[in-house]
Amino acid sequence: QIMNLVKYAVVTGASPSSIGFLAAQKLARAPHNFKVILACRNPDKGRAAQETIQKEQPVSQAVFLPLDLASRQSIAEFVEKLHALDDGAIAKQGLSLLVNNAGIGWGAQTPFIQTTDGLEEIVGVNHFGTFYLTQLLLEDLKRATGESRIVMVASSLHDPNVRSKSDETK
Repeated sequence: QIMNLVKYAVVTGASPSSIGFLAAQKLARAPHNFKVILACRNPDKGRAAQETIQKEQPVSQAVFLPLDLASRQSIAEFVEKLHALDDGAIAKQGLSLLVNNAGIGWGAQTPFIQTTDGLEEIVGVNHFGTFYLTQLLLEDLKRATGESRIVMVASSLHDPNVRSKSDETK
């Protein structure tokens, strides 16, 4: 049996106009040639990101899978669908790259919102959801041919003292 030579990368928060989308575009291009799994909360934005990458780079491989980091059930379903891709290739040969880019910010008027799991939304998405996804994919990352990586994208939006440009114009 011939081993699948495709390397797999998961990029969370890969909707158009995001840092994750730019990372996914780069990874799908030569010489990287990753099959990029675009993990997005909004299905319309996820499909748009997939279509854009495939139009720009017809030989690239990009797949959208829904993922809401505010829900442990959504995270588990994402991993299940990921393991079913390409006849279970990731479960067999591993995951080469996980880019944890998804996150939510807040502003002065942000109300208190809970996730479906009962956590405060920002903590639930930016910390617990990301941690849970990484934990579920850790064995796949260890199994990858060659070296694998986990990339954590961070922002200062968690700091209520950070002022945005829109705050400065008021």
